[in-house]
Amino acid sequence: MTSVLDKVAVPTLETLLARADALVPYIREQDPVAEQLGRVPDEVIAAFREAGFLDMLKPALWGGYEMHPQEALQVVMKVASASTAIAWVLGLLVIHNWEVALVNPRLAEDIWGENPDALISSSYAPFGKAEPVDGGYRLSGRWAWSSGCDVCQWAVVGVIFPDAESEFGVTQKVMFVPRKDYSIDADSWQMAGQMGTGSRDVVIDDVFVPEHRVHNIMESYYDMNPGAETFPSDTFKYSFGNVFAWTLAAVVIGSGEGAVELFRSMMAAKKHAYTGADVKFDPFTQQRLGEAVAMLYAAKASMEKDFAEMKATIERGELIDKGRRMFFKWNAAFGARMANEAIALIMDSAGGGGFRLSNPLQRIFRDVQTGTNHQFINPDKGASNYGLYLLSGQIPDFVI
Repeated sequence: MTSVLDKVAVPTLETLLARADALVPYIREQDPVAEQLGRVPDEVIAAFREAGFLDMLKPALWGGYEMHPQEALQVVMKVASASTAIAWVLGLLVIHNWEVALVNPRLAEDIWGENPDALISSSYAPFGKAEPVDGGYRLSGRWAWSSGCDVCQWAVVGVIFPDAESEFGVTQKVMFVPRKDYSIDADSWQMAGQMGTGSRDVVIDDVFVPEHRVHNIMESYYDMNPGAETFPSDTFKYSFGNVFAWTLAAVVIGSGEGAVELFRSMMAAKKHAYTGADVKFDPFTQQRLGEAVAMLYAAKASMEKDFAEMKATIERGELIDKGRRMFFKWNAAFGARMANEAIALIMDSAGGGGFRLSNPLQRIFRDVQTGTNHQFINPDKGASNYGLYLLSGQIPDFVI
């Protein structure tokens, strides 16, 4: 296949960030709309497409920009400062386009050959069953939490297989399925947070999935991605679990930055209800804001440091050590935890007004509390996994 990169005007990071800045007011307006709809509005996705955000990590062979992952996440964080739910979906759409390049190149042909704008939602948890058959699998099940599924033309879903030869005793495979082969349960997304993500259930009933549409997670674990020869860019040499975890963490960090700015503007103008004093001179409000800013700065710096180390390793032509991959995934979970705690800190000072439905702070708080329960950035599991590695050398997580 001939690259179409020469037909694509590849914007600089500065250009993409400027476009994100320009969209922030619009995204902030659409945040409560998405919550009411229970999904990201089509108009928002169209705006992201026009801005080039959906092409940031897409293979150049298919018109993408093949940016450094951490650069793409800067754009996602900027969007998250205006809406957690909308940025959550954006981050996942971007990362799924990146994932396609790890798999058999025939998958990219299937997805983008007829529709260059096709998007992919996911539910990686192994909720379904797949029976091996000639040339592929017969797949059935119900997969929850498929964020953004209403705006997508494909879904990728997870299955676990017993595997006596695997060091983990199992093998996980995720399977890409076109929209004609699954239904969406429209009533399955009733939540206290992240309603705007539209993370509904995807239902599949005895559908054939050819082998080339399967991402074997163990191939990524062993750095044996089938797409490596066709998609040789350094963009696709980062570890699957690390990029995925930091994508979710970036949304939480960006949401924290947005919460801090909202809180500052609120507190700068607020008077104490009983004394009439300026709240901005309250030492406890000052303390919580200062601590929240430092926590967010630390989380963001950790992300930048982790990606800088990964980038340097890849540029030396080396594979990223599995122990470091364990650390990077845990660090993403810890960064998300710090950002979550920073938001909780300022909510403690926001007063009852912070929880008015008209106040976007309460939606950020609810959405982030919900999002940080995702398995990839669960801080308890991440800490335990990395602690086990430090103490024993064992690697308990193959999605790294």
